[in-house]
Amino acid sequence: MSAEIWNEIEQLLEKISLWFTDPSKLACFLVMDPRGSISVSSALRYWGCTIQAGAQICGAFGYAEDPSEMHQGVAEKFLPLSFSSLPFLPTDSSADWGRALNSLNQNTKGLLRNTSKVYPSVSFDSAQKSVTLFMPGFDKSEIKLYQ
Repeated sequence: MSAEIWNEIEQLLEKISLWFTDPSKLACFLVMDPRGSISVSSALRYWGCTIQAGAQICGAFGYAEDPSEMHQGVAEKFLPLSFSSLPFLPTDSSADWGRALNSLNQNTKGLLRNTSKVYPSVSFDSAQKSVTLFMPGFDKSEIKLYQ
């Protein structure tokens, strides 16, 4: 293959990666069962993995048959992300998507519309000469940084 083809491939990959990291073009959301600790822990871990991949999570959703089962403590685990509920869709029959979309609350609709709010994964404090890495779902011992 000629160098021209490789240059075109490289430019295409650069465009795709820019598209992938722009939340106005690709919005990523976490979806979990807030009653299940494994589901919540997995969502936190996926959030950290998404950050490592260079993308951003725009919000988190919980689903439960009874919306009153949503736990405030779960929403706090996902701060600073916005957290909202989704209607429960039974898996034993085909979904009525019209009814499901009509049952979305205003908070959920707002979260789906506003995907531009992102949070930096790295912050630099030149006064204290420190770097803070935001990696939800990971323990500090799991993060290895090299200079």
